Amino acid sequence: MSTYVASNGEYYTASEVVENVESGRWTAHLWETDTDRQLVETPREEILLLVPATEVDFAPAFEPAH
Repeated sequence: MSTYVASNGEYYTASEVVENVESGRWTAHLWETDTDRQLVETPREEILLLVPATEVDFAPAFEPAH
């Protein structure tokens, strides 16, 4: 399952993105199929850029304690 990093600093799963768009909570404006980046509009009229996260984005959260 894909995870996206949003321009507001939040993380969203692909299913959360689909659910928010299909429910009408977010309005989809652009989807780049080659990069999977998306632009959506929230109810507050904010535009969010959603970028697919990589394992590197999560690496610091899983580093072992020293």
